[in-house]
Amino acid sequence: MERYRISRELHDHLGHDLTGASLALQAYEYVEDPVEADALLEEVKNRLQRSTKHLRDYVHDMTPITKFGGERLDTILQNFQQIETVYHKSGDMLNVPAYIWELLESCLKEALTNVARHSNATKVDIELQVTEAIVRLSIQDNGTINKNSQSGSGLRSLQMRSRSLGGSLSINREYGFLLVCVIPLEKGE
Repeated sequence: MERYRISRELHDHLGHDLTGASLALQAYEYVEDPVEADALLEEVKNRLQRSTKHLRDYVHDMTPITKFGGERLDTILQNFQQIETVYHKSGDMLNVPAYIWELLESCLKEALTNVARHSNATKVDIELQVTEAIVRLSIQDNGTINKNSQSGSGLRSLQMRSRSLGGSLSINREYGFLLVCVIPLEKGE
């Protein structure tokens, strides 16, 4: 519906003004009266100025006001004050589709919450890698936890979501808490 609304508004406002400017320029080529020619040029100028303003307004209105993707992960980490975090990212973040960002955000929030609640860690290392084939999010703390503890419902849910996208989410408690989420990128996205 939103795409339809945008299409309709562009057609109704921007499209009509640009078409009108084009027709006025075509008519200008055949006008011999200088006063009429000046009027046509003034009309073209007004239509182009109005079109430019409409286009700027549409772009401004469509710009997201909430952070998304990599920016959203940055914000989550900036707001996490309980334990020192070190964040490294590599690759082209624009290759990651929205549905994968949603999962990565959930993984980061769940891992940080678990570290804050269940770990005596002093540091969390986060690494996000984007290649042509996969997205890999790794979250490792330096705390000590019970190696035999079971995953809660949040982690189990994230594992199921990862599998539904053809990926995996693994957990290792050998040296602190390590969560690794790997999701394949579909070609052409």
